[in-house]
Amino acid sequence: MYSDASDVGYGGYTVEHGMHVAQGMWSPEEAKQSSTWRELVAVGRVLDYSVAGRLSNARVHWFTDNQNVVRILQVGSVKPH
Repeated sequence: MYSDASDVGYGGYTVEHGMHVAQGMWSPEEAKQSSTWRELVAVGRVLDYSVAGRLSNARVHWFTDNQNVVRILQVGSVKPH
């Protein structure tokens, strides 16, 4: 699975379970959030919108260009949002 986020929106896709694409635009409030927040939300939305129901008991390999996202997904964050 791949995802990316920008100042105006996000997108992502999967290659193993067919070519499922998810994309969207940020609301004005979401666009004001940090780039790490936007990248994390992009991961969640791409997962929800593309293949979440088909990944039960599966190992998922995710590709992102933000190392903070990798770290937060591995160990969590002290920020509540």
